[in-house]
Amino acid sequence: MFISRSVVLFAFWTMAGPNYAVWSYHYYFEPIVPSFDSIAARLDSLDQQHQLGEAQASSIFLLDSICAQHPDRRMQARFLYWEVKCHQFTMESDSSITKLERALSLAGDTGYDRLRIAYQLAGNYQRTNRLTEAWQLLTDVVIPGLEQVGDNIMLGNAYHLYALIYRDINEEDDAMNAIDRSEAYFSDAGYPLGKVYFFKALLADDDDQASDLYLKAIGADSTDVTIVAQAYTNLANASIERNQPDSARYWVNLGLRAVERYQPENHLLHAFLLVNDALLDYQAQNYAKALATLTEVERLCGPSLSQYNAAAIYRIISETYGQLGNQTEELRYLKQYIRAQESQQHIIAETQELRQKARADIQRQQYAIIERLTEEARRERHRTWGIVALLILVVVLAIAMLSHYYRKRKQHEAENSELRNVLQQEAVGALVKSGIADDGDRSRAEERFLQLRPGFFARLKEINPDLTENDLRLCTYISIGMRAKEIAQQLSVTPDSVNTARYRLRKKLNLKSDEKLDDFLRNL
Repeated sequence: MFISRSVVLFAFWTMAGPNYAVWSYHYYFEPIVPSFDSIAARLDSLDQQHQLGEAQASSIFLLDSICAQHPDRRMQARFLYWEVKCHQFTMESDSSITKLERALSLAGDTGYDRLRIAYQLAGNYQRTNRLTEAWQLLTDVVIPGLEQVGDNIMLGNAYHLYALIYRDINEEDDAMNAIDRSEAYFSDAGYPLGKVYFFKALLADDDDQASDLYLKAIGADSTDVTIVAQAYTNLANASIERNQPDSARYWVNLGLRAVERYQPENHLLHAFLLVNDALLDYQAQNYAKALATLTEVERLCGPSLSQYNAAAIYRIISETYGQLGNQTEELRYLKQYIRAQESQQHIIAETQELRQKARADIQRQQYAIIERLTEEARRERHRTWGIVALLILVVVLAIAMLSHYYRKRKQHEAENSELRNVLQQEAVGALVKSGIADDGDRSRAEERFLQLRPGFFARLKEINPDLTENDLRLCTYISIGMRAKEIAQQLSVTPDSVNTARYRLRKKLNLKSDEKLDDFLRNL
């Protein structure tokens, strides 16, 4: 039942197809020498497509030859980086770290080379349980730099490495947060999500959910053989635990085909899958075939066997020889199993100690970062409130100044109004005292008025050129505040005549019904 369901799911994800055409490749490294750059760009493209490996040894040789002709520190750093990348499955971790640390020192304090080398070095630190150093490189160098460059694919890889580190120190919430960030960056770049699905499968709550995620990882990008081989191996392990040998054999064979197709020179991944194949033969009592397979695993792994659960392999070989009746070899491999088991237990204890220490160190640094960010936020709040207070002060001062100028203006207007009233009163007094008995008196009064109100008559003529001399004289009297009775006395007419003349004057000046003639003339 399990194998049929799995095959259906696998077929579905295979039909969905890997996301080959969605993402576009971009070479972020700065040019150095055209001959070097062309080779390095091809290696970088192969790396993004998970096709980098021992097959590019000739390219590494050419890069080395070009470096010998150009004593450029950045070129040397980049050569060391690609040398480690191409031999990452066969080169000892200590040797890889030594080369990458030298490359990092040669790359300098800035540039894209530094970011890629630091990321690769962090990955090697993580594999050797130097987790604090890996976390620091990612936090201080890799992620800030990649965010500035905008390389979303490498940012996805960096957060995936973050997730691995958090998983190593049993911080699963942080691990899931990191893998979510990885998924977001990969999605933005249109890059396959195989790594993301595989990691989520490792943290899945049940076997069925994990199996579905492993199949999604394989379907997302079948060229990422490291992920694919591990996914098929874990699917095979789950089938073995369920006592489903046919299903387990199916996954093992698919994994071997994937390795053979995309990375045939990757002997370690090949051996990784063959262990399950041998275990299935042993359980089926096909001891000779199991022994032949495990012998092949020994040959493929060589000195690296200790990294791949050597104790379990030696135990199966010992028991297989026992089933075949070869007690000498059974005993020899039993001793190797015991030594490997002791060594493995020591390594496990040492690893746990290192990871516990790394967990404490990373948590301490996280707290320090949080405290620093909190302090920066507090200072920023203080700066913000300071700016707000300064703005409020500026506004208050501006309002005070405007209020002051407004009061001064009103005061000047009041003083001017009072002055005008005084002048008008003087004019009225002069006109009244003189009696304006004849044309000569009127002329002197009008001259005095024009001195007080220059342009008065001209403005009236602009409004209505047809105004008569009597109209202008009436406007003069009204504007200086004389009443109808006073005007009538000066003009030797009745007050009714003055009122009639005022009415006609309103029409000539085109005043509206709500406009007062006196105010109009005074303000003219």
